[in-house]
Amino acid sequence: MEAESTNSASDGTVSDGFEGRLRTCAKCQEYMSKEKQPKFLTCLHSVCTQCCGTADPPEIRISHSIGLSHGLLSIRCPICKQVTPSSGMIDNLFVPLSEGAQRSNAEESSRRAENEERDICTACEESAVTHFCEECSDWLCSECVDAHRRVRITKDHHVHPKDSVSHRNSATESGDRFQMCPVHPCEPLKLFCDTCDQLTCRDCQLTSHKDHKYEFLDEAARNYRHFLQELLKKVQEKQSYVNNAKILIEKRSHDISKKEERVIQDIKQFAMKLITEINRGAKALLCNLQSISKAKISQLNEKSSAIVTLSEQLDYVSQFSEFMLSKGDVNSLLFSKKQVVYQLRKILKLRCEVPNPNHEV
Repeated sequence: MEAESTNSASDGTVSDGFEGRLRTCAKCQEYMSKEKQPKFLTCLHSVCTQCCGTADPPEIRISHSIGLSHGLLSIRCPICKQVTPSSGMIDNLFVPLSEGAQRSNAEESSRRAENEERDICTACEESAVTHFCEECSDWLCSECVDAHRRVRITKDHHVHPKDSVSHRNSATESGDRFQMCPVHPCEPLKLFCDTCDQLTCRDCQLTSHKDHKYEFLDEAARNYRHFLQELLKKVQEKQSYVNNAKILIEKRSHDISKKEERVIQDIKQFAMKLITEINRGAKALLCNLQSISKAKISQLNEKSSAIVTLSEQLDYVSQFSEFMLSKGDVNSLLFSKKQVVYQLRKILKLRCEVPNPNHEV
């Protein structure tokens, strides 16, 4: 544990900026690699799997207390205090692999490249290559081409003869960027099921996702980026509105304090000129005034606290969305789509009570 903390601290570039926040566990504050199986909560903060399973009682609650099915647990985010059910946590794909895992992936990619150099079909890994599928980025033998054209999901793909494809290496690099399906380990996740908001392989799309609406990853990512940009604009508009509300509340609180001071002075001067009975009445007015001022300031402080919390949430999801748009790859972007859209919409639905700027104190 100490060695891991030392490594994370010595790597200055990892811990800097918003990207460093995504790679740091919100509970134990340790830097996470993909081997730690980092998770996204519904609030888009990250925690490591170990902290998910060892959270203290204040952070873990039985799910029936928040309306979930009996027996499941939920975790309270240490940063924003939002509660996430265990079923709502997803993998954080923005965290990179450790150096050892990266070397292993590189060796696997090298092995695949060697197969392709020997003209071996990437589907059956037995027969010689005769064609190339543009959508799947796969090199196929004649038997696999026939099978490719019989399957509904791939029958309309653009399959070219081997000799007509000039840039084979670029296609190979494109294929390496896909994750492998956890259900069908030999199949890459090249599709995105719009019905389920889930990455799928061809076999999944033909079985458990049959008749669902789907897209290829590049097309799905392009559509999602556009949708996320539009949603981000609305979040940024609300963020600007909330920032203005913070300023207005601070100004209103200051005006009330100043007004209170002026009224106190006026009342004191007036009381000194009047008879004792009037002076007693003036003291009563002072008490009432202070009570009213404290009550109003207390209300404004409560609103200010709510505004600050909402502002921090808006700032975080705004930075998170901008980071996704600028640095997220296709897999991590689409894998977290449901979670991100849920949180952005939830933030947009939160109400922000703002004092009337035209109301005089």
